[in-house]
Amino acid sequence: MSHRSLLGFLFPALLLTGACAGTPQVSLDRVSEDQAKAWLRQYCAKGGQVLTGDLVMKSDSADFKGQFPAQVRFERDGNFVLEVTHLLGGTVMRLSSDSKTFALEFPSKPARNRSGLTHYLGLEIPILAQLLQGDLPCPDEARKGRFRVSGHVIEVASGEWTWTFMKAEPPGEVPVRVILAPRVQMPGAGKVELEVVSWNQEQHFAEKVILRGPEGLLKWIWKNRRSGVE
Repeated sequence: MSHRSLLGFLFPALLLTGACAGTPQVSLDRVSEDQAKAWLRQYCAKGGQVLTGDLVMKSDSADFKGQFPAQVRFERDGNFVLEVTHLLGGTVMRLSSDSKTFALEFPSKPARNRSGLTHYLGLEIPILAQLLQGDLPCPDEARKGRFRVSGHVIEVASGEWTWTFMKAEPPGEVPVRVILAPRVQMPGAGKVELEVVSWNQEQHFAEKVILRGPEGLLKWIWKNRRSGVE
């Protein structure tokens, strides 16, 4: 059975509530462990990519509100810089990571600069980095087959987080909703919902993403993504 025919009945369409009439119906049959493993192998992040690219970002958070162009660069050592700019080219916000902590810079409002952060928008560095790269972040336990299937949902317990994957596939896309809930109290962490709204099948990355965290909402869509740029 092909991946497309397999994925076509894996999960019900929980992502897009209120979807328009005519959306293909997805089976409500229980997902088997083999089906879940196949889906996780196909879509879980590989991580560690070197890339640059341009995005459009929309934010409703305390850090910035509105829609802006942005540029991102990931290095081979895992360091990255995300720079959000206004239409005249000035920097609205710069989010950077040395793979250990985050730093936030606001050139026009330096009093708001912050460094040494372990979480941003409720997420720790490896998870947010994978998401910004265009990957679907998954814990190691998911790749190794250590998960629980409950009806049409995949649940994974990994260290400090519980992951819940809910997935459906309209034609040409692989939307998925991921809920991360902290299992223990962590400074800066909280329940986070990730929605991969549009998946680029040809280049295999999340093209449009919505992140809802304890600090607000962030949406982005890739306009130009270049892999292997050093």
